[in-house]
Amino acid sequence: MQQVPAYLDIIDERFVNALLRRRCLEIWAVLKPFVSKERERLGVPDSAVLSVLEDFVKRLEASTAERPQLLAGRLRH
Repeated sequence: MQQVPAYLDIIDERFVNALLRRRCLEIWAVLKPFVSKERERLGVPDSAVLSVLEDFVKRLEASTAERPQLLAGRLRH
């Protein structure tokens, strides 16, 4: 998954945000009902199943997309 390298500080999260923000938000929107049901079925805390993806999406939702500035900076170097 793309969010893991950013979560582990392997790549810059802002870069992932610029390139994959919309896709990550869409993926989580589709998966969230299934993840919630699976957590309920297993009787585990809310943070037990796919918590890395959920936390990453929460950070994406809280941040502003930096796509134009970040990509323009990357292309110049």
